[in-house]
Amino acid sequence: MRDLIRRFCAMQPRTRRSVLLCAGAVLACLLLPLAVFAVWDRVLLGNPLPRADAGQADPLPDAGRQNQTACLLYDAALLQMTDTAQWPQRQPAAAETCALRGQCAAAVERAEELGLVTPADAGRLRAALESDGFTLAVRSGPAGMTACTLTLSEPPAGTPQEEAPGDWTDSPAATPETAGEVAAVPSTPAPASPADDLMLELTLAPDGQPVAFRWQDLTRTDYFAETDGLLQPAMELLGVSDFTDWQPVDWGGRLPHAGEAAYSPTAQLYLTVNANGGLTVSAASMTPEQFAALPGGTL
Repeated sequence: MRDLIRRFCAMQPRTRRSVLLCAGAVLACLLLPLAVFAVWDRVLLGNPLPRADAGQADPLPDAGRQNQTACLLYDAALLQMTDTAQWPQRQPAAAETCALRGQCAAAVERAEELGLVTPADAGRLRAALESDGFTLAVRSGPAGMTACTLTLSEPPAGTPQEEAPGDWTDSPAATPETAGEVAAVPSTPAPASPADDLMLELTLAPDGQPVAFRWQDLTRTDYFAETDGLLQPAMELLGVSDFTDWQPVDWGGRLPHAGEAAYSPTAQLYLTVNANGGLTVSAASMTPEQFAALPGGTL
């Protein structure tokens, strides 16, 4: 250290000034990020994320708190994190990916047992979950929920692909020319292949219980399918069939292809099911006041 000081003192005045300027610049570069972080922390702490006012929101009744699905969706609504597309995506390890594919396959099997998915479609979905031709995207949600999306991987060069239907698939209110045709259903489950345009979306509770279930086949011709009798099985799939105050909501007059819907004030859940191009079973946490504000949402 003394040797360095002697060398510094022996330098020409102009050289010493240059060394001091360089040392000051290095020190400023080291301290500037700390100052920026301190200011940014003040900004974040002074402007917290918006959250629902617990004093104004209806608390979940005791019976609703006993149900896992109702609790998870209620918490997600309070945190304003109901849109799974906004959940952070992550790359799970191989073992976790295998476990998630198994949970998704179990959910498909349960949907088949309840009559929500035909044996042929269930077989194709299970085969897709076991196929390397399909990619599983994973997102982490609040309260330990996980959103899984199974989509067709990039096909190898030269693989024939079927064209998906036209723009009507993006707008359920539009009726395609093939809406009146009925697709032939195989008597035995058919294995999935890279040419199958399948998509499976599941939101799972920490124990694997489905909180939302959606699958679509864009190549099918019976896009607008009937949903009569699917509401009760959908409740069983999501684990909310124990609530006895479900009130059916009739959207047939406004939206002919909206499927079936029901609301439970005890669970504070609005549940919908439709079979447009596959099957969609979803639920949203909603207070009685929010439900009453919907068109036709009278209690």
